[in-house]
Amino acid sequence: MQSNLKTKIEYATSWSRAFAQVFVEIKWLNAFAKINRIACEHTLHRMANIMLEVKDNVIEKKLLFLTSSYKFYNPKEAFQLKNQLFNFYAVHFLKGDVELARQMIEPI
Repeated sequence: MQSNLKTKIEYATSWSRAFAQVFVEIKWLNAFAKINRIACEHTLHRMANIMLEVKDNVIEKKLLFLTSSYKFYNPKEAFQLKNQLFNFYAVHFLKGDVELARQMIEPI
């Protein structure tokens, strides 16, 4: 019984688990941003096909250009955020071993 309680407490206070959860949420956020960008472009195409009489027109092109200029996601920033997470965990918990931090946090 004592061992089971100790296991539950270790699981509840595990920093590795907390950092792994943050890593997974960063990956989900990036995936949702990609999905939203694709959905926005698809919706604009549908709207242009339904609302505009001329299929190849300037309004649709300007709308698509406008949406492409907005950043729904930035892969470079997501990569930097992941690296910051690995570096922070490595410095504070693993004496600077970034590769070990990457292996512990990043799910297979």
